[in-house]
Amino acid sequence: MTLSPKARDRIYSLIGLAMGVSAAILSDHIGGIVRALQQVAQQYLASLVFQSLFIVMIGAIAAALFKLRTRRLRLYANLEILFGLFASVYAANELYAALTPESRTKGLFATVAGIYIIIRGLDNRQKSYPPSVAVEGAG
Repeated sequence: MTLSPKARDRIYSLIGLAMGVSAAILSDHIGGIVRALQQVAQQYLASLVFQSLFIVMIGAIAAALFKLRTRRLRLYANLEILFGLFASVYAANELYAALTPESRTKGLFATVAGIYIIIRGLDNRQKSYPPSVAVEGAG
């Protein structure tokens, strides 16, 4: 069976149209996949940059606080006590809103951390005072 040139042109046109539509659909999906991969890569990079900067910042803060502790122990102890109290307030809020086991765990952890920080502050505060003079002849 032979096709007339007009029929052949229509078939070729339909095939071309189908290929064009298919290419448009595929490029849309491929474009979506590429955009999704780019977004994941950007989020990962942003997370990595944030974590790196956060680590540097925490190190700098820790070094500054250590320097403060070695030079002004009483002030450091008072800051430690205040921070422990703030951690305890956070814990109280978490325990109050403990609707999930995760919240209760966070609250309990924050409570223990707050207590520990307060104890450290009190210990450092005690160390900041000059040693008491022993009473001679007692005993």
